[in-house]
Amino acid sequence: MNNTEKTLLAFVAGAVIGTVTGILVAPDKGEKTRKRINKGLNDIKTEVNDTISTSGSKVKEFANTAMEEIEKYGKSVTDSVRKN
Repeated sequence: MNNTEKTLLAFVAGAVIGTVTGILVAPDKGEKTRKRINKGLNDIKTEVNDTISTSGSKVKEFANTAMEEIEKYGKSVTDSVRKN
């Protein structure tokens, strides 16, 4: 996990704690409070899923680039061996 992901995770955790604390101490009815908590949790779930998806795409992109470089290197070595 890189620094950006750690920072994002810390931000999301802080947002969750702050939101839940704020909702629980607010003077609303229980039903309304539960709806607000559920909405907040759904928003956070969406955010986390987006982050995971983005991270997965970055890993896939890195792997593809690495494979291209390996193939280039392999072709270079093969060509070199054929010349000798």
